[in-house]
Amino acid sequence: MSIETQKLRVVFMGMDGVFSAIPMQYLLAHGVQVCAVVTPGSAPEESALLLSVNAHPPSIVAQAAAAGLPVIYVKHLRGTPVIARLAALAPDVILVACFSLILPAELLQAPRLGCFNLHPSLLPGYRGPAPLFWQWRLGEEQTGVTLHRMTPAVDAGEVVAQAGVPLPDGSSGLQADALIAQAGAALMLQTLTRLVQGPLSVRPQDEARSTYFPWPSDSDFKLSPTWSARRAFNFMRGTAAWGYPYRLTGPGATLWLQTALDFDLQQQLDRPLLRTGREALIQFAPGVLRATVLW
Repeated sequence: MSIETQKLRVVFMGMDGVFSAIPMQYLLAHGVQVCAVVTPGSAPEESALLLSVNAHPPSIVAQAAAAGLPVIYVKHLRGTPVIARLAALAPDVILVACFSLILPAELLQAPRLGCFNLHPSLLPGYRGPAPLFWQWRLGEEQTGVTLHRMTPAVDAGEVVAQAGVPLPDGSSGLQADALIAQAGAALMLQTLTRLVQGPLSVRPQDEARSTYFPWPSDSDFKLSPTWSARRAFNFMRGTAAWGYPYRLTGPGATLWLQTALDFDLQQQLDRPLLRTGREALIQFAPGVLRATVLW
């Protein structure tokens, strides 16, 4: 990283979780001058902060404490006092990775070089608050990460950089977040370097190809026997942390599944379902899924 890049004043906005923690850790390790961290909510109790210090990687709040950086807790981003406090930091850049509040236009205009958001999909596909969920649900075997310039329209700003990220079979949500965050962190650092060299080369998103998905509901955890066993397995493994049972309606029966154990794309049963206690073999198209059954 160049000396000029290290002089950029960066405000980092994020939340608990690896999708925020990994990029911030990467930026600090490469000498980026993070002047403040912004996160939703209220300051945690000391005991909670100690737990987050021991996490791997530590939360952005714990990283800020270790580096002596101010943390700004916000319950909203509306109104002059909040905007004025952030603008007073005189940031050159605002970097965002997993942040639950929409940035108002006044804040988007505050940094000299712009606001940039890290999104876990290859935009313009899979806009919205839970893109990984829908990529698993629709059977994607590769995801990606996009760094885009932020605008008042959510996830719709110009693309600055993108990288494809394979989704290994059986990945948990945490594992996938970590893989995508690592790729995204590199895009952030590369973009800071490009910013000091001159205007960014960007491209607008193709609205004709854009897709948007909402926050999932319990009905979105249903499976279909027309899926492949791999798709069912990866969807269940990737979204297991949500804690919902998976409903599968097949010929003559409805099953509520809990945990995907493994799959075999070559296996063919002589019936739709073989059940032994709380374990079941289920025929998909193609392949067989082995899973535990709730009821």
